[in-house]
Amino acid sequence: MCYNKLGEDNDTSLQGDSKALGDIMLHFIISMFEKEKQFAPFYFVDAEYDKSEQWKINDKHTINFRMLVDRIDRVNDMLRFIDYKTGSDGVKVKPISKLFEISNTDNNGAIFQLLVYCFFYAYINNYKGITSKCKIIRYAIENDADYKATEVQYGSNGVSFKLNDEQFNSRLLGSGNLLNILASIVVADHLEVAVNRQRNAIARLQPVEHRLSMKVANGITVLDDAYNSNPQGAKMALEVLKNFAVGEGNKRIVITPGFVEMGTRQAEANKELGVTIAKSCDYAIVVNATNREAIRQGIDEGGLDADKYYLADSLNQAHTHLAQILKAGDVVLYENDLPDTFK
Repeated sequence: MCYNKLGEDNDTSLQGDSKALGDIMLHFIISMFEKEKQFAPFYFVDAEYDKSEQWKINDKHTINFRMLVDRIDRVNDMLRFIDYKTGSDGVKVKPISKLFEISNTDNNGAIFQLLVYCFFYAYINNYKGITSKCKIIRYAIENDADYKATEVQYGSNGVSFKLNDEQFNSRLLGSGNLLNILASIVVADHLEVAVNRQRNAIARLQPVEHRLSMKVANGITVLDDAYNSNPQGAKMALEVLKNFAVGEGNKRIVITPGFVEMGTRQAEANKELGVTIAKSCDYAIVVNATNREAIRQGIDEGGLDADKYYLADSLNQAHTHLAQILKAGDVVLYENDLPDTFK
């Protein structure tokens, strides 16, 4: 290795800053190799590994994910992911169980990042070429799995479900939250946390306000999903509304302005929303003219009678109309709130 020349065919020695930088680089390279001796033997696999792909994370959700790994080595029958840190991130690693403690607010984010990268790498490679002693456990709501939630019911007390013969209750609504709860149970079982402690912890979980949170007042249940909305999130919220337990003669009502800032897909997405609304609720109030026609077309296509939805010019008008049809025992879902620009 030669660092003190300008090139293989140029014997002019480095001078000044270039010489100083060369000495520093050589020092770091030698130090790195000395450190690597502790982990030998190993085989270099890749560096600056950059991969983007759609990741199907469960039965219903797919995300766009990108990983950029500094280096990947093969050590015996395992792969080692290395992420070089030059900033302020700590390098101390706590016991793996600490990563899953709700009360622990000072987790090392870099460790979580690498764990996700490992999981994604295994996913995109379909576990080929990786020999692991780890047991793979699958969890689901609809498909067969090692951990499958059954008898899922939504009501004014939240959601209840069974896992094998155990009953669980939570105030976190929607399939996305339920899948996260199942994942936490898998980890808790692995750590041998008693079922009663799991059940109590899950029951204490509180939703984030305006993100499918629930309030009950004067016999009316309000599902507040007004902070933001997208097609996947709205579909999940409407699924909760559709399956929400109500008494005979009571209504499942949705109030929504639809989606905005979706470019060329906006009309199509709002029409699809209308179809889902027609199949999920007893009454709909469409707010504002921005997406009115697209949502109305979808509602009509979905088969909801014309006297079962109302087109409001503003949220105030929607509330005035709601007051005329609302009664104790009804459930109201607020799905999205338009930015001021569109009001």
